[in-house]
Amino acid sequence: MSAFIDAQEGVYFDLDEQTYRAATGINISALKNINRSPAHYLAKLTEVRPEPTPALVFGTLLHRAALEPHKLGGSFAVKPEGMSFVSKEGKAWRDAQTLPIITEEQNVALAGAAASVAAHPAAAAILADAKREVSVFRHITRSNPEGLLLKGRLDIVATDSHGSTTIADIKTTEDASPEAFSKTIAQYGYAQQAAHYLDLLGATHFVFIAVEKTAPYAVGVYCLDPASVAMGRERNLRNLDLLESCQSSGHWPAYSSEIETISLPAWASK
Repeated sequence: MSAFIDAQEGVYFDLDEQTYRAATGINISALKNINRSPAHYLAKLTEVRPEPTPALVFGTLLHRAALEPHKLGGSFAVKPEGMSFVSKEGKAWRDAQTLPIITEEQNVALAGAAASVAAHPAAAAILADAKREVSVFRHITRSNPEGLLLKGRLDIVATDSHGSTTIADIKTTEDASPEAFSKTIAQYGYAQQAAHYLDLLGATHFVFIAVEKTAPYAVGVYCLDPASVAMGRERNLRNLDLLESCQSSGHWPAYSSEIETISLPAWASK
């Protein structure tokens, strides 16, 4: 594996997250912003990233617990039971911490999620000997001969003895049942993510490992059907064509400039 060079294609198994985030390339989050409009995509590029909220910090830790539980140690501090941050002692303890602070309840959830993923036969089989946090950069050519550099940071990449490669993505969720998670896939554009990652790496299969955030920390492992992946890929390609058009013209439209007729949603008439 070669050393990382920005703005060039490559697959990296040990690239740190900070370097990946700063590197040139269009990730799936940016690409999905065009779903709303090019103007929203452009606004996100210049948006100052806010400080992570406690909920976001915990979500990141929960993701790590399911993906790499061995890396959890030393990455957070647990608030002692009964401590109040209003009290002098509580304020002093809080201010002395250099790591994210979570509650004991959240600490239990981290352990529960990690144990559930490890105990799930399909999830455990995928995770065994798999590469974690794989950074991939690849050019795709549409109308512009120079192409666009796409990037992605893949949770899990597993290759079997036959050379078949599976990409897996950990998703923490409120409800990991097939019915609920199918809706989550649609709501958050996960089909676009699946297609993006598959095309970046040229992999064979894409799997979601969905783990619930609360007890019993149930796990569902799902392979998105080919038709859904194809829909996600079609949306990605349309967005890339639109992106190239906006870059060429310098025009980044939001919604229509004309007066349009709008109707109430179907549920409003029931």
